[in-house]
Amino acid sequence: SAPDHLHFQACPTGSIPIEGDALDPAKRQLRKTNGTTSIYTLTGIGRATIVLEGEDASGMESSFEQLTTAMQHALRTDEEPMMNIVCSHNEGKWRMIVFPRSKHRPDAYFKEGDGRVVISPAVIDVGGLIVTPMDTDFYRVGAETIQSIYDEVLIDGVSMERIFAVL
Repeated sequence: SAPDHLHFQACPTGSIPIEGDALDPAKRQLRKTNGTTSIYTLTGIGRATIVLEGEDASGMESSFEQLTTAMQHALRTDEEPMMNIVCSHNEGKWRMIVFPRSKHRPDAYFKEGDGRVVISPAVIDVGGLIVTPMDTDFYRVGAETIQSIYDEVLIDGVSMERIFAVL
């Protein structure tokens, strides 16, 4: 999501809440099949999420490139679109969980005084594990604040539908 550098975070497969959501049939909506790759959106999780799944690495790569191009067109940018991605390979299946972003940091990150919330969501955060570098934020930030941050930094439903219209 940062335009000038890449963050890489690693953890054991299954330790981020979004991974369970991505496997839940009640939350998955098949949107497109691209060769051997299935493309889903997740519903009822409070943020725009795209899941690509397949057993063929080259098919996944092609589908991801097509998704990136569709995001560029739908989000009206010539640059690589901002996104966070959770990737895994388990039992012969590749999975990419993509969070398209509209901005890098929420406005509250830049406020001063009591209005400041020092949460700059990276992939772990948008995946459901919130990192609070300041202990004051750990004790005062709740679900409403986190949802507000997601709503601000991730794309909305209208933008998601534009992506799929292009894809």
